[in-house]
Amino acid sequence: MSLPKKNILANYIGQIYVMGLSILVMPLYLQYMGAEAYGLVGFFILMQVFLNLLDSGLSPTLARQVAEARGNYKKFRDFFKLLRSVEIIFFILSIFVIFLVYFTSYWISKEWINTNSLETNTVQHCIILMGIILSVRWFTTVYKSGINGFEDQVWLNKVNIFIATLKYLGALILLIFISQDIKIFFYYQLIVGIIEVIILNLRIYKLLPINEIKNNIFSLKIDIPTIKNILPFAMSIGYTTLIWTLLMQFDKLILSSILALDKFGYFTIIILIASSLITIATPIFLAISPKMTMLLSSDDNIKMQDIYIKMTQLVTWIILSSSLIICIFSEQILYILTGNIEASEWGKNILILYTLGYTFFVFGSFQYYLQNSFGNLKYYVRGASMMVIFQIPIIYYSIIKYGAIGSGFIWLIFNFLWFVCFTWYIHNKFMPNFHFKWLLKDILPILLSVIFLAFLVYQLIDFKIDVLTNRWILIFKIITVGIFFLIISSLSMGIVRDKIRDLSKIKE
Repeated sequence: MSLPKKNILANYIGQIYVMGLSILVMPLYLQYMGAEAYGLVGFFILMQVFLNLLDSGLSPTLARQVAEARGNYKKFRDFFKLLRSVEIIFFILSIFVIFLVYFTSYWISKEWINTNSLETNTVQHCIILMGIILSVRWFTTVYKSGINGFEDQVWLNKVNIFIATLKYLGALILLIFISQDIKIFFYYQLIVGIIEVIILNLRIYKLLPINEIKNNIFSLKIDIPTIKNILPFAMSIGYTTLIWTLLMQFDKLILSSILALDKFGYFTIIILIASSLITIATPIFLAISPKMTMLLSSDDNIKMQDIYIKMTQLVTWIILSSSLIICIFSEQILYILTGNIEASEWGKNILILYTLGYTFFVFGSFQYYLQNSFGNLKYYVRGASMMVIFQIPIIYYSIIKYGAIGSGFIWLIFNFLWFVCFTWYIHNKFMPNFHFKWLLKDILPILLSVIFLAFLVYQLIDFKIDVLTNRWILIFKIITVGIFFLIISSLSMGIVRDKIRDLSKIKE
């Protein structure tokens, strides 16, 4: 079965724009607001991740419920009840979050965050604003999940591009021409967040069947039976989200207290670069996951397996290629983004470790989306629980003993083991006699080809940097190498070689 190319393309255009804009613009925040204020932006990102835990898996469940409803029109009534119930629950939780952040803001600004030049009152004011912004943005996860379930991803990416332009480029213009006050920056982000929620709310209600809206639009109650029906699946997602948030963010939480605020700002840039691999893979997962669910609902396991193989091949190629380019030019990339030789020297090895760790994290997501399509996450819950028991204390010890470099090393080791061991286990549970054939025939040739090509690039190309290095010329060089690398490495995929053969036959 063919991949949903239109949605994949739309997702990639949207994600590349958003990711590219954030990577280019956010380091400029560092230049105009200073390292400590930028460290507060990093803390804001960290807060957003942890507050999303209160979602409890309800937002991702909406996407799956939409996919099921599209195959059975009668289920849209239940979906509307679920959507309205989730909106009410989120509103209540948002009020709770605002008060929680307000009453803990002084302690966070005084005891947790290490600052030298920023006043405690300024930090406290910004933290309160962060709580309000995150409570508003919370609703975007609800609406985006529903819109993704409708496969209305072309429209969604247009909105993502518009909002990202306001969020990043608009904020940069604010900093350059109006005010470099960090409080004004967060007030601006609040306005953008409100605009985004309004746009997404109007769209998801437009996508719903009109009769369901007319009959239930004024309903303001939590539908307990509907919530109970999806609760086991939602709680599975919510629990695994909690586990993976702890695994992915625990190191950043501890480092936010240990590192000076300016160093934490540099560390935030490292994580921004390394975690961009998730952003690169997400468009493929979002486009294909609903399709896999629909195929399984129709008992078409063969087509589902075929599209799963194509998805994993595509993700393996693009993630590994991107990852190795980042690793080869880690010091140069950090210098481009910070303009600071000392910061790039300090962070280059940390960036390599986290980049490789995020690479295997993405590869380890294959089996999650497989289980999600089957509607059964019990094995994922058990595996993630075991991971957190072992990884959290080891990460804590590594950070206390070795700092950011220690946490990066542990992040890499555990994600590698998760991919190698747990993917094999899950494949055997859901698709017996599939794993080793998939690994040897579909994945290993891509891995070996891309690694060999990266070794050649590493041996042949060396862009040295010093205080006189022109960052724009360096950007051009790395982008040029990266484009050629992606083009050549794409030949490692069978679907690309087959397409080239088909084109050759047409010309003959």
